[in-house]
Amino acid sequence: MVAMTARPDALQAVWQFPFNQGGAEYGLVDAAAAHFRASPLAHLVRETLQNAMDAKEDGLSEPVRVSFTKTEIPTGIIGADTLRPHVASCLELAKEKRQPEAIAVYAKALATLELPTVSCLCVVDSGTTGLVDNNWQALVIQEGVVHKNRPAAGGSNGIGKNSAFNVSDLQTIIYSTRYLDGRKGREEKLQGKSRLATHPHPTDKDAQCQHVGFFRTKRGQPLRGRQIPEAFRLSDTGAGIFVLGFNAYCTNWAKAAIAAVLENFFFAIHARQLVVEIRDGYEQPAVTLSHETIDQHLATGGNSASYAYYRAIRDSTDHKVDAGAPLGALRVYMLKGEGPKRTACLNRSGMLITDSRARKRNCLAPQNRSFWPQYAAVVMADTAQGDEWLRTMENPGHDTITPHQIREISRRRQAESVVQAAQNALREFYERAFNIAEYRATSNLTELAHSLPELPLEAPETVTLPATVIEYKPQNTQFRPRWEMPSGAQIPVLLNQRIISTGDHDAIIAFNADPAGTVTLELQPAGAERGSETRIAIAAAEDMDHPSKQISLRDGCVIINVEDNQRVRIRVTTVQSIANLAFTLH
Repeated sequence: MVAMTARPDALQAVWQFPFNQGGAEYGLVDAAAAHFRASPLAHLVRETLQNAMDAKEDGLSEPVRVSFTKTEIPTGIIGADTLRPHVASCLELAKEKRQPEAIAVYAKALATLELPTVSCLCVVDSGTTGLVDNNWQALVIQEGVVHKNRPAAGGSNGIGKNSAFNVSDLQTIIYSTRYLDGRKGREEKLQGKSRLATHPHPTDKDAQCQHVGFFRTKRGQPLRGRQIPEAFRLSDTGAGIFVLGFNAYCTNWAKAAIAAVLENFFFAIHARQLVVEIRDGYEQPAVTLSHETIDQHLATGGNSASYAYYRAIRDSTDHKVDAGAPLGALRVYMLKGEGPKRTACLNRSGMLITDSRARKRNCLAPQNRSFWPQYAAVVMADTAQGDEWLRTMENPGHDTITPHQIREISRRRQAESVVQAAQNALREFYERAFNIAEYRATSNLTELAHSLPELPLEAPETVTLPATVIEYKPQNTQFRPRWEMPSGAQIPVLLNQRIISTGDHDAIIAFNADPAGTVTLELQPAGAERGSETRIAIAAAEDMDHPSKQISLRDGCVIINVEDNQRVRIRVTTVQSIANLAFTLH
């Protein structure tokens, strides 16, 4: 929580842009922030929540709490008078170089600094350690440096902090923290950071200023304790990020932020590791995303894939799949029979990394097979060591896992081998979960028993086996060859049939028909049960590729219209049990 009473008299900081002294020159586009240009608000939500969870206080049983609040901050307490000349210098330089995009950005920033208040997004966490020592340096001062409290923390490139600048019209952030020091007791610090461009010094045109400036005391130190304006002081141990000139680049920032939280942190919220509050102004009620409310929010406002992943972890127990060293065991949750037919890969903090079907983005996900049913799977490393190993394969945007992120060739090849083993282990687990592997391993082929020679157990290893020539017996099927049909009519013939049991009363039927037309499907027992009068009646059927397509049932048979060159996949539910039974289409 942040106290919002402004105290302009407490302002003892100025904006300082160090001299460049012949160093590298930077323009408007910052490479570190460019990774997060697409969907900037969603990236801000991901990065700030991940950082907060990485800083969770040791031994804390309560979840980390993070609030996102949009408000107005008096322009006088952000050092506008000392920031404005540097923005104006950047604008003049952009005009000289005829850079339309830079002109628009700096002109808008200059106009914003002339207003009495500035829009601000306050992101404040509690239940965390705060920004202590190296954590403060890595966030505020250093670039490309990672310092986390835990070895398997989420960030791996040290640039995620730059995502906040993409939603600031001023390209300016203020950082505030409160923490406990073992010797000094409670500590409070504040410092601002602005990313502009390398520009001439406002009062000395022969000197250049660096593109990054800091809001701090004239001696170059952070503000401490009562030096900090009340608007930026925290009431609990934790960290605060204040995005000045907040611009979410969307019509409803709160709705977009809620969607980003639900999509990326459904596991952490369900596991009581995280609570998020979002409010459009301190006077407005907060929308709270917690273990108690996430089901409702996902069902009504989340996307269908996220809701399927959430139901997988909510309704199923986790299974351990051994992927071998160094990855170790993977924890897998599975929702069967519905879902996007994707594998969501999460880190151990509970943040979604990727659920892409593309191998180059989600290297753990096994490739889908045509006869697999719909499903939603959630996979994460079961150990901190495995999570740390996966983290080395994350891209800077933390939305891709691939061995290609590893630079050293021998380690990359090792990772590719480990990833392939993990894919194989997951594929085997999926097929067991779908009751496919077991069925394929024990198919009922008793109808061939009379044609295969029997070999006594006491027979020697090398023996001449007797063989019997069996006369051809036409297949018992309702479809006669086209040339036998009367008056030139053509009845569809089923080609490339595949029937897979997925449960005691469930199966998947796949086939092509030649030519196109209306097909009637009837399941009959095969093998030893072929002569049985018992017919396998179908109680329900669904086209797996076109769920809305109408499928008729008549007397336990499926009637479906098949188009040219169409591969049909139908999920059926039978009246009788088909466990341990082979069957065929008629």
